[in-house]
Formats: sequence, C-alpha cells, structure tokens
Amino acid sequence: MRFLFRAGVQDFCHWGVDFLVQQLNDADNKVAILALNVLDEACDDPDCFETLINLKPPLLKLGKPGKSLLLRFLSRTNGLNYLKEINFVEPEQKLWLGSENANYVISVENAISEALTPLIYRQREAADQSNNCVYLPPHFFGELAKTEEGCKILKQSGHFLTFVGIARDDAAHPLQRRAAIFAIGQIGSSTTGLQFLIEHNVVSLIVDLAEKSPCLSLRGTCFYALGMLSCIEQAAELLDRLGWESPIDLTSRISVPKNLVKSTFLKVVPYEYRGSWATSTLDIPNYATVDPMKQEIIGHVINLASHITAETASKNLKRLKQKNPEYFASGELLSVILTVMDSYRFRLGARRFIYDCFDTAIFSDDPYPYLETFHQQLQQNQQQQQQQNLNQNNHNGNGHQNGKLTTPSTPSKPTFNNNTTTTTTTPPVKQPSTTTTNCNIPSNNQQHTNGVVSAVAPKPTIHPVPTKTTTINTTNITPNPQPPSPTKKLAPSPTSTTSSTIPNNVSNQPTISIKPPSTTPAVNQ
Repeated sequence: MRFLFRAGVQDFCHWGVDFLVQQLNDADNKVAILALNVLDEACDDPDCFETLINLKPPLLKLGKPGKSLLLRFLSRTNGLNYLKEINFVEPEQKLWLGSENANYVISVENAISEALTPLIYRQREAADQSNNCVYLPPHFFGELAKTEEGCKILKQSGHFLTFVGIARDDAAHPLQRRAAIFAIGQIGSSTTGLQFLIEHNVVSLIVDLAEKSPCLSLRGTCFYALGMLSCIEQAAELLDRLGWESPIDLTSRISVPKNLVKSTFLKVVPYEYRGSWATSTLDIPNYATVDPMKQEIIGHVINLASHITAETASKNLKRLKQKNPEYFASGELLSVILTVMDSYRFRLGARRFIYDCFDTAIFSDDPYPYLETFHQQLQQNQQQQQQQNLNQNNHNGNGHQNGKLTTPSTPSKPTFNNNTTTTTTTPPVKQPSTTTTNCNIPSNNQQHTNGVVSAVAPKPTIHPVPTKTTTINTTNITPNPQPPSPTKKLAPSPTSTTSSTIPNNVSNQPTISIKPPSTTPAVNQ
C-alpha cells in the first residue's frame, strides 16, 4: 500500500485509506502498526487526510503512535470538532502543560543527537541508519494554532503568555525554558499562529536568547525555533530585519545570522574554570545513601567497572529502569553517578550504557546544581578539618615534658662553658639516660626549657663494663668537629656504652650522658 500511494495510484484517497483503516482492527498488532505508519505518510496528502478524518478511526487504542496521528486532526476544523466530540482537547491540553511539553523536547533532542552521531557509534537499532533527518512529531499547541478556532482556544486559555513568561524567566529550569521555546516555535510555524508572536514581540526575544543566552542548550533550542519560524514568509522578513537570513525555499526551515563575525551566536561567554569534578577518592552525598533503591543502582553502576560483574550489573540496571524509571530521570541521582564515573575506570561501552540509562535525567533534570552544592559542602568540610588539625597541632606544640613547658628548637653548634668535666664511666642502666646541661648539644630529639636542653638517648644494650674515672679537658673542643686525629680519643667500645656522670658528692654540676657521635672530636688527654 505504501508503494501504491507513492506511485500516485488513482483514487487512493478513497479506497486505499478505507482499506488501511480496516487493517487497524487486525488481530495482529504488527499489521495494525504497519497500517498506521502508511496512514501517517498518506496524511501528507490533503485529500487522504480529509478522508481519514471523515472515517473517524479508533486511533487511541494503538497507543502513542495512534495518539500522535490523532493530534494532526487539530490542524483541520472538522478534525478539531471531532476531537471535541470525543472530549479529547481539554484533557490533552492539561497533559501537555504538565509533562508532555518536556517529554516532547527530550524526544526531539534525543533524535537530533542520534542523527548527528556517526554510524559506528550509534546504539539504537533503526530501519535506515543512513537517514540523518529528524522529523518533528506533531505538537499539540502547534497543531491547535493552525486553525482560527484553535487560535481562539489558545488565546482564551492564556497558555501562550505562560510560555513567553517562562522563556523570559532566567530563574526557570532550563528544560522548562526549552519546552516553552519549542512550543512558541511550533505555534509560530503557521500563518495564524505567527500573529501571537508578532503581537507580543516574541521573535526579537528568541533572537536575543539565541545570541546572548549563557546556556548553550537554550541557544540551540532557539536556533531550532527560528528555523521553524522561517518557513513563513512574513516571519522570514522579520528575521531579516533582525540580522538573520533564510533560504528562498521556505521548506528548508533554517535561519542563520547574516554576519557570523559580528554575531555572538557562536561565541561562548567567558567563564571561570572551576576545576574538574574528578576526585581521587569516592565521596557519595548523604542523600544518595538514604534510599535503598538508590544504593542498589549505584552499586550496579560501580560493578560495571569490572568486566567480571559488568554483564550481571547491566541486566540488573535494565530491570530496575523498567520497574522504577523515575529514579533514572532524577538529576540528583545522576549527579552521584557522574561522581562515581569520575572515581572509577569504565570502558567506553560501559560509559555509553550508563549515559543511555540516564538519558532522561540528562535532558530533563540538570545534575550540575546538585554536583556544585555537594562539592561546595565537601570543600567546607575539608576546610573545617584542616582548621581542626591546625588547632590540634598548635595545642600539641605547647605540651609538657618532665613537668616543664617545652618548645621546639633547632640544632646548633656545640659550645661548652666549663673548662673541665670529671666523668665516671659506669655500667649502663636499663632505662634511657636523660641529659640535662646548660650547653647546646645538637640532637634531633632535643628540646629547650629556659635555656636547659633535655635529650633522650636510645635504650642502650646492657654489658658489664669495668668502672673507671676519666678526666676530660673540654677547653680545646672546637665548635666544628674535625676528622679523627692520631691523638687519644674518647670513644665507646663496640660492646659497651660510655656514660659520664658526676660523683655523688658534687650535686651542683650538670649531669652529662654522652651518645656516641658520628664523628668524635679530638680530646687532649
């Protein structure tokens, strides 16, 4: 039947359309869908379209494809009257205001993205992969504005002014603004609907948004809307005065700036680079760990990083998306998934699969505000932790040792004030020896307390050593240690530790514990 229609067989609008409408009631759903597709193409012919409206086919039972064809009835007066009879217009209008406007934008943007994707990277199956054209599906408000009676309904409802207000509102959600601009473009793509745009000076608004909006996706939507307007000669003249030109062939549906050098349409507004969201550790926001379903989805996404668990994880994600599609349309959850993807290594195929699972959230609920808020909180927590660590270090730096307040010091050159010190070599004890003197002895563990140095030596090895008394003249000890000389040196034996103490009858002299130095200074015996 499709080939007969394209071949222009005589009176196809009568017998051909009637036969296809009968096939809509076929028991095999595939036959009904094929008949519906041929009818959709045949409706491009005005005579076939009139015949189909007069037959009043039961299209709603065929689901979304049938409803899409039924929307085209709004573009004809007799079709609008038929839809009023079956009470279709009012509920459908409320539905489009609630969610269908946004869903329309998402479906069109997905189709455009798929058409611009090279063939080797396309994921979806299609009958004709070489066809890069995107055919806009019927839009409720666009079809309604094609008749005078439909324009009256649109004017009485005030929905057009609502769309204009959303498009002007910078605080509105980007998806809602794009949906409003698509609706305005569809309304202005007809001669009757263009009068709404001229009356409220909306064409200049769309041009201004296309050239100056900081949101690039909004610029792209405005570009498509201007292309829809360019199919009307009057709108093309308005665009020409605003610096945008269109081909003479009005069916091209494209409009571009006349002077791309002066125009800011393709220029990106300067911005401040805030760094990458990628982190070395995985930090998941608290709101993602409350809901068990979110935890399960995040777990399966993480399992996609391993080729061992990837197949099972992908099946589970498909199952969860069918049962709970609202989770995969959440920008809040998508922000967590993007954080996970920055923290783990995923193959290219796994990344594509994740993006395909959350395609609705990518276009419907912007995840980046959630990401920015989460990372701001993370930075604040890190700053607080750093401040706490700094305060703790300052508190520990003013600690006590042996009942005295100690402060850190730096090593200095050795200087001795006493000319002679009498030392007694005794067997070492088990406890670490403590040295306290009024001279500066370089040590990595030394601490000063009111000019007194305290140092703790390592625990010595216990070896019995004969006790002997040695008198050391410290007058000639130089500040800088010199290489060993042939003179007699005071050095510990490999099997003992030399400890110098003061005789018991001299209590006011400092007690010195000598640690074997790396280079022993020369001592004049």
